[in-house]
Amino acid sequence: MRNYHIVVVFKDAPETEDLRKGVAQLLTRHNGKIVEDQKWGSRRLPHGMQHEGVGVYTLIHCQMDAGRIKELSHDLQIQQGVLRFMIRRADGK
Repeated sequence: MRNYHIVVVFKDAPETEDLRKGVAQLLTRHNGKIVEDQKWGSRRLPHGMQHEGVGVYTLIHCQMDAGRIKELSHDLQIQQGVLRFMIRRADGK
């Protein structure tokens, strides 16, 4: 398993906590393990992503098999309430 950092930007809505739990469930479904989940809070979005002015940023440190990243990325793209996300290996490669 490799270490990854995932930054997720959610819509600023009352159900944001439920959206964060949904992403955690996605990681678990793809045999990932969350090491740390940091809520960065609400921030202004650059360029008004999807006509939203504010988004809730979250940084997730996780461990996951490299072969499952593509599937996770696809699921995050279609996840309701996720405006943007970025997945990077934690070791910088």
